[in-house]
Amino acid sequence: MLLPKIPNYEIKQQIAQGGMATVYKAIHLLLEREVALKIMATHIGSNQTFRERFIAEARIAAKLKHPHIIHIYDTGIHEDQLYITMELLAGGSLKDLLQKNGKLSIAHSISIMEQLTSALQYAHSKGFIHRDIKPANILFNSNSDAVLADFGIAKPENSISEMTQMGLILGSPHYMPPEQTMGGKSDTRSDIYSLGIVFFEMLTGEKPYNGANTNAVTYAHAHKPTPFLPENLQQFQPILNKALAKQPEHRFDDSHQFLSSIQHANLRKIASKENGTTVLQPRNERVTTENTQHKAPLPSKGKSWLAPVLYALVFLSVIAIAGYWIATYYLGEAPSQEAPTQEAPTQEAPTQEAPTQEAPTQEAPTQEAPTQELANKCMTLGLPADCQTKKPMTQTPNAPDKCVILGLSPDCQKNKEKFVPEKKNKCALLGLPDDCEKR
Repeated sequence: MLLPKIPNYEIKQQIAQGGMATVYKAIHLLLEREVALKIMATHIGSNQTFRERFIAEARIAAKLKHPHIIHIYDTGIHEDQLYITMELLAGGSLKDLLQKNGKLSIAHSISIMEQLTSALQYAHSKGFIHRDIKPANILFNSNSDAVLADFGIAKPENSISEMTQMGLILGSPHYMPPEQTMGGKSDTRSDIYSLGIVFFEMLTGEKPYNGANTNAVTYAHAHKPTPFLPENLQQFQPILNKALAKQPEHRFDDSHQFLSSIQHANLRKIASKENGTTVLQPRNERVTTENTQHKAPLPSKGKSWLAPVLYALVFLSVIAIAGYWIATYYLGEAPSQEAPTQEAPTQEAPTQEAPTQEAPTQEAPTQEAPTQELANKCMTLGLPADCQTKKPMTQTPNAPDKCVILGLSPDCQKNKEKFVPEKKNKCALLGLPDDCEKR
């Protein structure tokens, strides 16, 4: 096979070939190191404006420095041949790995996604979008680390490439988002879509959209829903549905969100497999019901009855104290209020009326006149004849008459006189024997 000639490079052999370019293993004669030399197809690089734009964008992409982005060494044009030289990686490509194994394990797929999303996040932060993410452009170094290659058709996010203006559909139809196949504007979410296709293929070993020709494939990308994943991969279905959304605004905003969703879904799946009752904790500290079902209950659970009992005791104590004071208040007053009724048999009515009756009435010895006529005594005091038969006395003589009868001044009650007539006169006035008080 006739190998092309590029100044300062000795081309050794062809490594890969695609619709847009062919990659060769070569030696940089001045630096004396092996490189990967990528030469674009002649029909693409024939336009002068396109070639100038390609060189400018390639030089900008060469400034990207990241452990998971391939290093670009040089770019140029020789006899209508556009070429880019980059580091040569000996680990092959993801395309080779998928062709060999069919599909990858979940752990391996996520490991590759971690490296690729890191590379994309860096490129996007610098204002670049890749526009051609596919397994053939994901290479492996000697440490089996994934490296994102072929930024040859990358462009600044806010620019309109001459490639697009010329109506060229650059990229691979099986991995291109709908807006890119229709010549629309690409942004960072276009790379999210392409990376989602790669993730689907790593998990299943198949491309999500296929067709008899390019038009059928691009139509499927634009109109068909995301295919269903196998049952053992269902935890990733909603994530891929979002990453492969037809409209860019419905996808993840950046690759970091995409990766975080994948990692969380995988952790939940792992947790559900561990008897369905796993409690996720820091590393080496997971606890399952199998480890705890025969253990004694935790102290907090054993004392769950204590709080309600304490509340009930406090409540009953408050009720008892309140009832005691209420009973003390009402029952303690009852004897004094009912005392007149209870003591009625032993107390005399005149003693009860002491505050409103005069001394003669208080000193009237009702027991000394059992043989005297009650009518005379009551009439002498200006009271009804049956005054002593009515208890308490309901009528009192006029104050002046009473004072005169008792031998005091008419206003004795106003002056509160304490003079008491001689006992003999008092007994006589009351119609009692002279020696009534001696008896």
